[in-house]
Amino acid sequence: MGEWVCLEATTYVDGLGLADTALLDERSRIGRAAQTLLVRPRVPSGA
Repeated sequence: MGEWVCLEATTYVDGLGLADTALLDERSRIGRAAQTLLVRPRVPSGA
């Protein structure tokens, strides 16, 4: 593995959400990460 790692992320949202990330070093892809997301409207502060 090289000195740095690149995170190339994409987010998909359709009621539910998914963050999909490719992990790369200087030479090639070294992994993949996925995270589920909760997507809902913001509640105004003081409400």
